[in-house]
Amino acid sequence: MTTLMGLREENYGKFEGQLANDFSLATMGIANFHDALANQEITLAQTADAAFTANMDQHPNKAETNRMVQERLNRTLRAIAVEAVAKDWERVLVVSHGTAALMWLNYVHYNIDGREMLDNASVTKLMWENDRFTVTDFNDLSFLHAGQAAN
Repeated sequence: MTTLMGLREENYGKFEGQLANDFSLATMGIANFHDALANQEITLAQTADAAFTANMDQHPNKAETNRMVQERLNRTLRAIAVEAVAKDWERVLVVSHGTAALMWLNYVHYNIDGREMLDNASVTKLMWENDRFTVTDFNDLSFLHAGQAAN
């Protein structure tokens, strides 16, 4: 197992570790973060950008904008794919945070159908070919359902 910092969740700066509702109230005036996401009143991109803006008083500002998260994850995933090809690996398991994954999927223009959260334990499969990623499965829970049916 290899741990790569590029796969981490977005950095909220001085809001790291705070409750989501406290963060959204302080940065966007929204009392219930999860309801606002579910009702599409805010997006993940707006959340990241709000965190960065709210950390402008921090030196250095360790929070990340939406674009910073997208580009970090893209660099990391591409590096993994290039290494996998060079070492002739057929499959690579990559684990990241759902928020960062959705932000990256937007970056590569994959239609996430308005989702602002992935299902817990879901799998999104990518294929790397001709220096490009293709999403072959998105937010898949079939393995979980198969396991439940087997019990």
